[in-house]
Amino acid sequence: VTLLKYGVYEALFALLASCMNKDGLLVAYGSGFITREFLKSLRRPFSDMMEPKFQFAMKFNGLELDDSDL
Repeated sequence: VTLLKYGVYEALFALLASCMNKDGLLVAYGSGFITREFLKSLRRPFSDMMEPKFQFAMKFNGLELDDSDL
């Protein structure tokens, strides 16, 4: 069960990284954009949870993988 949980998290982070850039997060199939500064301004713990995901996404997107690599 634990291995399954971690596998789901890894897949979720890989999918989420494709919707993120250094400035924010695309939502609603690309029709909306939430800025990183807005997410930082939210109350804790949400603001603290999102920043590591942005850092991961920037490093992951730096690999420039395409869909066949994932």
